[in-house]
Amino acid sequence: MNTTVIVSTIGGVAEFLGAFWIILANFDKRNGDRFDGLKKRSVGIDKQIEGIEKPLEASIVASKKTLRAEMKEMQAELRLEIREAGNWRIARR
Repeated sequence: MNTTVIVSTIGGVAEFLGAFWIILANFDKRNGDRFDGLKKRSVGIDKQIEGIEKPLEASIVASKKTLRAEMKEMQAELRLEIREAGNWRIARR
């Protein structure tokens, strides 16, 4: 083979490998920047979620207390109605 062909082939392969190396290095850097941006967003979203969770937990606790009070009131009303129904049966006989 001609030495010029061999030298230009080796030079072409070296240039291709160098270009490929640069492309991969920039690709990793670009992805790293994207992931950094996603991390910053996720931290902001976490803070928003924490800000929403606290009022929701407080409202859930308040709702539970309200429901318990209403259930106790309904139980008292049912007991009263049962007593009245029992008294009505006794009085009717």
